[in-house]
Amino acid sequence: MSARDRRLVARLRALARRPVAVLLLGTGVGQGAVLAASPLLTRLYSPADLGVLALVTSLAAIGGAVATTGWDRAVVAARSDALARALVGLAGLSTLLVTVVVAVLSGALRHRAAEWLRSPALVELWWVLPLVVALIGAQRTVGALLTRRRAWRSAAARSAAQGLGQVATSVLLAPAGGALGLVLGLAAGRAAGLLGSAGARSRRPSTPHPAARSAVPTRRAVATAARRYRRFPLVSTWSGLLNSAGLQLPTAVLAAAAGPVALGFVALGSRVVATPVGLLAEVLGQHVDGRVGVLVRGRSAGLTRLVVTSVLRTGAAGVAGAGVVAAASPLVVVPAFGAAWAPAVPYVQLLAVSCAAQLAVVPVGRVLTLLERQGRQLCWDAARLVATLGSVSVVATLGATPVQTVAALVTAGTVSYGALLLLVVTAARRHDREAEAEAGAEAVAVARSPGT
Repeated sequence: MSARDRRLVARLRALARRPVAVLLLGTGVGQGAVLAASPLLTRLYSPADLGVLALVTSLAAIGGAVATTGWDRAVVAARSDALARALVGLAGLSTLLVTVVVAVLSGALRHRAAEWLRSPALVELWWVLPLVVALIGAQRTVGALLTRRRAWRSAAARSAAQGLGQVATSVLLAPAGGALGLVLGLAAGRAAGLLGSAGARSRRPSTPHPAARSAVPTRRAVATAARRYRRFPLVSTWSGLLNSAGLQLPTAVLAAAAGPVALGFVALGSRVVATPVGLLAEVLGQHVDGRVGVLVRGRSAGLTRLVVTSVLRTGAAGVAGAGVVAAASPLVVVPAFGAAWAPAVPYVQLLAVSCAAQLAVVPVGRVLTLLERQGRQLCWDAARLVATLGSVSVVATLGATPVQTVAALVTAGTVSYGALLLLVVTAARRHDREAEAEAGAEAVAVARSPGT
């Protein structure tokens, strides 16, 4: 091997070890399994079954958004490992309490929900909701801890295990009939993701002293963390609820207006386009969160550049991908998934447009929370909920077709992401100005101190 070839191999190995590459590999394995299995699953399950899965996923996501009551979001920005461990404990306790509440409500209201959402399967499958909510809360907490520790390999293993576990369960339980296999696959995938991320190790431990690495947080640490980061549960909980509701409630409205079959066509578009892009955005967001956390904890400038660079890179990839999906879907959907799924083509095309905006903005979307600008985040989440839910409800009430309803939803969502980006850039610039001013004041103090 020549010296040039050795240098090329060395560069490739270095790229493969970069955090983004590791995270993308894990997501690629997990979502690659989901996409590869989709042609088989669309022949094992009907559009109505996939619609039930979409509905259960949406309802569980709303509960999962508040499962940790915001404590997990503070883990990344916590100033010490002791506080981070205390926050993990608070997140776990909150997840337990929210799961109990969801179990009681879903069991008591299952008949009414099944009637209003035109999905009789919910009567039998109601118990899956609290199970998935608990798993989502656990995953969010573990994910925040992995991001803080910068344990990218464990995070990648979680993504891969989640996709593989979901596919395996859905295929194995298909003979049971109905949507049971798909819905249990959702829970099994989350559980597999937790197991896959076990054994995480910190790449750069922030507290090297052995005495500070006790596994169980003290009462004092818990009380201190609860006081210091109280804005996360008091504000971020509602922000997370509004955020998730803005994404998921339109699915419920569409189910009530058009039924599970039309929702199944939307679900196919989500499975082949929106879900992979959403997980990719989440993975990229984990990496961005880690870098933002370093800047926030160190009170360093450079956040605006980080945000803009991320948006330009992911946005360009999103636009290119949306164009490819929109052009190829009429030629691919029927041969890949069967003639029964031909009506899904326009939904796939519309969701591809929405995913371009999502991929550009979501990776930097948690900057407001990490900068403790929860008030602005809450206002945006409320506005997005009004825009998305309002657009779908109004268009459906006027008698629009399901395709037109989804088009209205995509338009409202894209405009909302643009507003979020403006808020993030504004907050990042303010952080940089404050960091530069603080650094300048310290430099002046050092220059004026005796002996310099």
